[in-house]
Amino acid sequence: MSEHENLAPSRLAGMYNAVNHEFKRLQEALSSRRAQDRHVVKAKDWVWKTSGETIGLQFKKTHQVAYLIAPELGFNVYNFHAFVVEIPPGGQEGAYHSHGEAVKFYLKGRGREIIGDKVYEVEAGDAMFVPADVWHGTQNPYDEAFRFYAVAYTDIGVPLMRSVIFRSRKELESDETKKIAVSKPVRSDYERMDAWEMISARRALLKQLGRLEEEMERRRKLDRHHVKAAELNWEPSGRSTGMKERSGRRNAKAVSPEMGFNVHNFQSFFVEIDPGKSEGAYHSHSEALKLYIEGWGREIIGGKEYDIEAGDLVFIPANTWHGSQNSSTDEPLRFFAVTQGRRTPLAVQVPFKIRDDLRV
Repeated sequence: MSEHENLAPSRLAGMYNAVNHEFKRLQEALSSRRAQDRHVVKAKDWVWKTSGETIGLQFKKTHQVAYLIAPELGFNVYNFHAFVVEIPPGGQEGAYHSHGEAVKFYLKGRGREIIGDKVYEVEAGDAMFVPADVWHGTQNPYDEAFRFYAVAYTDIGVPLMRSVIFRSRKELESDETKKIAVSKPVRSDYERMDAWEMISARRALLKQLGRLEEEMERRRKLDRHHVKAAELNWEPSGRSTGMKERSGRRNAKAVSPEMGFNVHNFQSFFVEIDPGKSEGAYHSHSEALKLYIEGWGREIIGGKEYDIEAGDLVFIPANTWHGSQNSSTDEPLRFFAVTQGRRTPLAVQVPFKIRDDLRV
């Protein structure tokens, strides 16, 4: 049973959105690091840390890691990061985990690589590919240190495939690992973190997203297609966004993964605003469409204001501040909103197709 299985859809969405928001803040802080535009790291400058100091997953000192190329270290890199791992005799990489695709090159010694249900004996000079979203880990059962170089993608927003998030297998976590709660908050003053603190914070947030995404995937398998108006569950604003609840506004989730729809690219919901009230704090997110179905009022998008009424349709570009106001004194303002799915990458063109057996 998932630890989030019994959460109401709005609560699951709220937790998911809150972690995503925090992750976005961390990503924004990385911009100044990338501006350093480094290109070279010398071997003499490698900084070794124990596993618990780098990935935030365990205290047990089973191996050491030296991060070499990463945005936190001042490189203008987005698609991967590079690091070296050294495992002492009898040690292991730690809790088995999954993330994006990875390539490993073994530098010293020999060891054992576990990828899914396969076990490989590897040694210096060998290379290994680890597919995305496959459980894996490394052991050193021998009497000399074992070292490998790895290039991996563990971020979010992987194009042309479902986003893959760092996870660790709960049943293989050590007692030391379990002492770190998934919900443990990370320091949010990212600008003042050193590189290793930021790497640890990012990994902790990715792990939280991974656990929540697993529950989203479980609910997608319910494969719903229809939600009736009478089934809508209206709740106070803020509950599904991870923000403080606000009076005078209600939301009702519609087509979204937390509601049991096998949807990745969209989410949709209804919003109702009381007479004289507004949507709340102006906000920004991914692309959105609003179809006004009742009442009248004003929509503020960036520096522009528009009078709107039932039947109007509004497009809101990504990352644009916006909000709705109900100008009426006696009737609610209601609209149906469709936004991009969470972490949706830039669109890839998909050709339109018609089933030959259904042509007219």
